[in-house]
Amino acid sequence: PWSRMQWAYGGGLTLIRRGIGICDSDQMERLLEMEGWMTPLSRQTQESNLHTLVKHPRTAIGCAENGDLLVLVYSGRTWRSTGADYREMISIARTLFPDIRYLMNCDGGGSAMLGMVQNGSFLELSFPSTSSGSCAGQVRPVNTVFYMPIQEKGESQ
Repeated sequence: PWSRMQWAYGGGLTLIRRGIGICDSDQMERLLEMEGWMTPLSRQTQESNLHTLVKHPRTAIGCAENGDLLVLVYSGRTWRSTGADYREMISIARTLFPDIRYLMNCDGGGSAMLGMVQNGSFLELSFPSTSSGSCAGQVRPVNTVFYMPIQEKGESQ
């Protein structure tokens, strides 16, 4: 029921649903099909075949059992990191957050970047990949941003 929702975000491939990972069994293609990722139109618009396990820079968003929001960025395509495939994304997320319930793949490639603004200065917390608009390690312009204001305990928004 939407009345119980605290936040909602949509857009990418579901990697973990109710604690079960898309790669936990041999049902990955069936689950991709169920979400609509295997239709001819969807496959035509994908930059890479979703059903193949290939390492790329990636971004994921999810939540833990207690409702905590999780955001993970897997840097890649640089001398520092090769990126992650879906199995590795799930494994790393479960290692960091053993009680993870949901995880969704978001935009990746040159768009996979984690940063923070502190005291008016931008700090990169990941190592962005090379793209046509930037060199490795440099943030490129993007048209979508997931923004989270963070406040100290007791501080009002």
